[in-house]
Amino acid sequence: MYRKFRFVSAAAVLVFLTITQFEIQAQEKAVNEKRVGTSAVGLKISGGGTAAAAEKALSDRVIDLNNLGVALTAEARHDEAVTAFTEALSLEPTLAAAHVNLSITYERLGRLSEALESALDGLELSPGDARAQNQLCGIYYLSQKFSEAVNCFETLAKIVPADAEARSQLAAALIRNGQAERAINLLQEVIAEVPLHAQAHNSLGFAYFRLKKYASASTAFKRAVEIDPYSTLFRFNLGITQALNKNKPGALAQYKALKEADPDRARKIYNLVYRDKILVVPQPK
Repeated sequence: MYRKFRFVSAAAVLVFLTITQFEIQAQEKAVNEKRVGTSAVGLKISGGGTAAAAEKALSDRVIDLNNLGVALTAEARHDEAVTAFTEALSLEPTLAAAHVNLSITYERLGRLSEALESALDGLELSPGDARAQNQLCGIYYLSQKFSEAVNCFETLAKIVPADAEARSQLAAALIRNGQAERAINLLQEVIAEVPLHAQAHNSLGFAYFRLKKYASASTAFKRAVEIDPYSTLFRFNLGITQALNKNKPGALAQYKALKEADPDRARKIYNLVYRDKILVVPQPK
């Protein structure tokens, strides 16, 4: 359901809008305007007609632009998607879903500062929304703002307390923020609830690795591979840790498994096994 990071294989999901969703957003805007003491301004229509008809035409246009952006993103036409979302927001700046969609698209373009700004806008307009919160947390993480990511994921975990994925992501941020011990406790809780959560096992291995507990890390990475044997990243992490744990046969087994599927990672394992040929020890990702 939620975003996963470099050592996780998933992505944020963009949201299509319907007429009903737009009308709900418009009603919320009207309530907020009354609350802060401002008043809504009616639309003028040249050539006759009604304000209601003009508003419906505007809402239809905004929805079309948002949904066009989603379709363009699905085709990896991200620059065009940015244009569509931006135009939608120029017509309806308070549409939280479009801000989050724009943030996701900026993220895919690697424009993280703009992705962060859009994510903040989306969450401000829709506080407590799990999707908006998750997007913001992910941008903090990808921007290596791990302290902010931890605080953000803690909030997300409170919004969806029953969601193991949210707690797994919090643990990932904790590890990067130098709080591996706390992450281990959290991941053990997640695994107790969802024993086949491969990413939680992988993150657990990463936490142990950070503490240089290579035997425990190998056990966790091995379980991740057993659950998801097609993950080249899990195999890479296991191979690296096996090598550091002086298990040459185990490391070379992962090298052979990766040789065709991921030659670059396979080569790193091989070089670590024969470490006299390299200068830098690669780290699990």
